[in-house]
Amino acid sequence: MDKPIIAPIASVVPEPPKKYFLKWPLVAIFSFFLGIASVLAYQKYLPAGSNPAAPSPSPQASPAADWKTYTNSKYGFSVQYDFNNQPIEVESSGQQLALISFGTMKNNGFDIEITTGDSLDYYKNQLLDHVTGKIDREEKVTVDGIAGVKLTYKQVVVIDEFSVSQVIINQGNRDYIIRSLATDIDQILATFKFTDLNEIGCSTGSDCPDGYFCNTFDRVCRQALPD
Repeated sequence: MDKPIIAPIASVVPEPPKKYFLKWPLVAIFSFFLGIASVLAYQKYLPAGSNPAAPSPSPQASPAADWKTYTNSKYGFSVQYDFNNQPIEVESSGQQLALISFGTMKNNGFDIEITTGDSLDYYKNQLLDHVTGKIDREEKVTVDGIAGVKLTYKQVVVIDEFSVSQVIINQGNRDYIIRSLATDIDQILATFKFTDLNEIGCSTGSDCPDGYFCNTFDRVCRQALPD
């Protein structure tokens, strides 16, 4: 019997792995240079001296833009206040002539006290005896052209401690004391104005500043004529 002929098994040579190149870096580089070319072409055909207009900044409204004006003809001053803080006037006797309150300090409020006048040391001692343990700063200020003194100190309002400023301005035989949070005081002082002293109402001559008398006919202060 003839032996079967067995064909040799051909060896299979594995194909080398194909190399794949990442295409996205090339696309990114191409897009980058295309963008630069577009910008340069735009600038080339832009009229000389012209640049794209930058957006103008939005106007910033003044914090006191919608505040109302309070005028006190009896004591000769005006001031602006937040319309949410309606003024409450309290007439007093003795050294304190009047107290006008404009809301609470925690809500942009403040108060103005008018007194018959006293020394700066008196007001500082009043604060140290009844309000605070220390006066942090004492500064000279000018309010509507009149010199004054600003005292800044810590005060507990309800249960929180705040930095409070009290400004004392002497006008004639009266002191005008303005109190608010230290962060609000400058804005309030900027709106405070003394009105015409001839418009100040009065009952007696002691209600008028130095150099003025109380006209009994219309009950307003009038400037005394020189001798």
